[in-house]
Amino acid sequence: MALSSAVAGSSEKTDRVVDVRPAKLHRKLVVAVVRLYELPNQWISKNATSMEMVLQDQEGDRIHCSVDSEHVGTYKTLISENNIYSMKNFIIQRNVQPPRTTP
Repeated sequence: MALSSAVAGSSEKTDRVVDVRPAKLHRKLVVAVVRLYELPNQWISKNATSMEMVLQDQEGDRIHCSVDSEHVGTYKTLISENNIYSMKNFIIQRNVQPPRTTP
C-alpha cells in the first residue's frame, strides 16, 4: 500500500469509500484514520499480529482496514490516529465472517 499525507488541492481523482469494490484494481482513497489499534500476539507480547483501522472519507463513509503481522512494523511508524492520508495500491477482500458480539 502506498501511503502519503493528504494534500489539499490535489487534482488527482480519488474514490469514495462507498464505491470501493474488490473487482476494481486501481483505486485511491483520501481518508481519516478514525480508530487505530493493534492486536497483540498471544505468545510474544512485544509483537502485534495485526494493525486494525477504521477509515472515514469526507462523505462520512467508513471502512475497516487490517495490516497483517509482516507489515505492522513498517506502517506502525507511518500511520497514526486522527490524521488524514492518501492511500493507493492496496488489496480489498470481502469479509465473509459474521460480526462477533458480546453480551
